[in-house]
Amino acid sequence: MYLKNIFKMLLLLQILTVSNYSQQSLDIYGGFSKLLKPKFRLNSFEGNAMNFNRTIDWEFGFSSASIMSSPQANNIQLASIGKRMGSHYIYARYTPGFQKSFSLNTDTLVTISDSVNVLNALLNYSEIFGVGYSFQFSNSFSVGATFRYFEESYAEDNVYFYFSDSINSIVTITDLWEKTHWRGDVGLTYQPFENLLLSLSSVNLFILNQKGEFNENNDLELKTKKGAILGIDYRPFNNLFLHANYESTTSFIVGSDFKFDMFGGDLAFGVSIFHDKYQTPFITGVQPSISFAYKSLNINISAIYYSEKRDRVMNVQNLLSDGIHNITNNQFSYNKIAATINLALNFKRKQKLKLLDVNILNPIYPILSEEYLEHPFAIGKVVNLSDDEIVIKPSSYILNINDDVVSSPSISIAPLDTISVPFYTVISRDFSNLDKREIAQANFYLTSIYDDNDDERQKPILINGRNSWDSKVNNLRYFVKYDYIGANKYSKKILNSNRDSLSTIDERLTVFYQTKIIFNYFIKKMQYVSDPRSSTEYVQFPTQTIEVAGGDCDDLSVAFSALLESIGIQTAFVDYRSEENISHVNLLVNTKLKPEEAMLITQNDKKYFIRKNVVGGEEIWIPIELTSLTNFKTAWEIAAQKFNSEAIDGLGLAKGRVVIYDIY
Repeated sequence: MYLKNIFKMLLLLQILTVSNYSQQSLDIYGGFSKLLKPKFRLNSFEGNAMNFNRTIDWEFGFSSASIMSSPQANNIQLASIGKRMGSHYIYARYTPGFQKSFSLNTDTLVTISDSVNVLNALLNYSEIFGVGYSFQFSNSFSVGATFRYFEESYAEDNVYFYFSDSINSIVTITDLWEKTHWRGDVGLTYQPFENLLLSLSSVNLFILNQKGEFNENNDLELKTKKGAILGIDYRPFNNLFLHANYESTTSFIVGSDFKFDMFGGDLAFGVSIFHDKYQTPFITGVQPSISFAYKSLNINISAIYYSEKRDRVMNVQNLLSDGIHNITNNQFSYNKIAATINLALNFKRKQKLKLLDVNILNPIYPILSEEYLEHPFAIGKVVNLSDDEIVIKPSSYILNINDDVVSSPSISIAPLDTISVPFYTVISRDFSNLDKREIAQANFYLTSIYDDNDDERQKPILINGRNSWDSKVNNLRYFVKYDYIGANKYSKKILNSNRDSLSTIDERLTVFYQTKIIFNYFIKKMQYVSDPRSSTEYVQFPTQTIEVAGGDCDDLSVAFSALLESIGIQTAFVDYRSEENISHVNLLVNTKLKPEEAMLITQNDKKYFIRKNVVGGEEIWIPIELTSLTNFKTAWEIAAQKFNSEAIDGLGLAKGRVVIYDIY
C-alpha cells in the first residue's frame, strides 16, 4: 500500500517525543546579548550561526530540558566542547535531545489470524551533532561558519498479500525510509562602537552530502528553505542590553537583558518575545532566562512559554500544510524549561593588555643618556581588553644599549580604553664598543597585575655610534661632561706649571687668568680639521680631541668647555644659526667678575656680556672663538665682535637666531 493512500485515512496526529528551542533565532541558552562579553557561551548555533564567542581557552557545556506539561519528558539536550587558539575558535556539540518524533495512526484495521492489527506510521527528525569555526580579525570584526548533521526517517506499516498454489496469506511489514544531510551556514559580526554590535548570518546556505531517500511525498521532509538573519545588539546604559534578530521569513525575536555584580560573579536576567511565521498567534511566545557566572562556572536557566495552548493530539493536516522548518521550535512544540552548565578551563591566563603598535620617535644617540630619562624614545599604543581598570607597567630592552630590562613609569588605563604609553630607557655607561651605526632590535613589554608579560612587541631601532650627535647644540653638553676626570687632569697640569704667575694676580681675576692660560696652552697644539663626510654629525670627546690634537668648532668648543668645567669654571655654548639652519658654536665663559669690576679686564664694554646667576646676581661673561687657533686675546676679540654684531645689534638673541645654552 502506497503512502498517499495511507495519508488519506490519517485522522489524528500524536506527538511522542519533543525537544526545545529554535534552530534559527530562538537560542537554547536564552538568547542573551553578545555585548555581555562573558568568558562563557551565552549563544549557541541557533542564534549565533557565525559562532561568535569570547571563550578564553577551553569550555565544556552540558544542557538538559524538561517539558512542563509532561514530567516524564526529560532529556539531555547537548554536550559541547570549545577551544580558542589565538584568533581562532573551534566548537563542537553533540545534540541527542534535538529531535522530533510523530506517531501517525490511521483508522485502518487489519485482521490476521483472528488478531486485529492497527496500521501506524512513525516520522522522526534529528540533529545529531554540529561543529563551528570562527576567526577574529580584530576586536570589532569576526567571521565564522557552522555545519550540522541531520537524520530523517519514516517508518510505515504496510499490508502485503502472498498467493501460491498451496497457500494464500496476508502479512504486515514495516517499510523504512532514511535520509541524511549536512547543513552549512556562514556569518559575521561587526562592532563599530563599544555599545553596538551588528551580525548577519545565513540560514540553510549549504545543503551538503545528501544520502538516502525519504519517499515520494516531499511534504514529509524537513524544510530547508534558504534565508538570512540580521541581528543587532545595543547597550543604551552600562548594565542594560537590547537585542533583536530579524529573519528573511519575516520571523523575529526581540529582547532585553540586565546584568549586575552579585557574590563576586555576574548575574544576568533576560526576556525575549518572538514571532514565527509558521506559528500562531502573531506573538508566538516569550522566553525568560537567567544566567550566573562565577569564576570558571556558568549556569543558565531559560524557559519558553507559547502564547496559545497546544493539544497533544492534532490533525495531520497541520503537518502537511506547513511542514517542519525547525526540529525544536515549531507549531507542535510545548512549553519547556532548560538548564545549561558551562565550565571554562583556562590553562592559560586571559590577556588583559594588547600592545597594538610602537612608534620609535628618534634614533638612539648613546651620548644622550640623560635625555632618555626625561623624554621617551618610543610611544606605544595600548588597548585594555578587560572590563577592569588596569595599572600598566611598561618596560623595554635594547641589546648593547641596556644592561637589563628598563621599567618606565606606571600608567592607568580605563576598561576597554586605548591610550598612548611612553617608553624611557637607561643607556649603559659602557658604550665604547659602539663605533658605528647599527640596526638593533628593541623589545617592548607590557605587564599588568601579573609577573609575566601581558603582551610584547619587537621593533627595529637605529643605534648611532658613541660619537654621533643629533645636531642640537644644547646636547653638546653631554660630550663636555663625558670625561671630566681626563679633562681635570689636563687642566690641573697646565695650571700647576703656571702656579707662580697665578699666585701674584688679583684674586678677583683668578678665573679670567686660568681661562687665558689654559686656552693658550690648549689651542697652540690644535689644528682645525673638519668632520668626515657622513649622514650624522660626529663630535669628539674632550680626551679624543686632546689626543688627536685637532677638530672642528664643535670638537674644540666641547674640549675647551670640558677643561674649564672640570675645574669649576662655568661655560655656555652660543649657537649661531644661519638661514640654512647651519650652526656655528662659540663659547661663553663666566669670569665671576661683577659688572663694576669689568675695568679689571677691559675698557671696551662690547667685549663682555652681563648675565644673571641663579640667585639673581649679575656676572660678566666673555665670548671665545675656538677656531681662531691664535691666542686668547685674538679669540676673545673675534668672538666679541661676532656676538655683538649678530646677537646684540642684529637682535639675534631677541629673534631666536642666536641661542645660549648653559652647561649644567
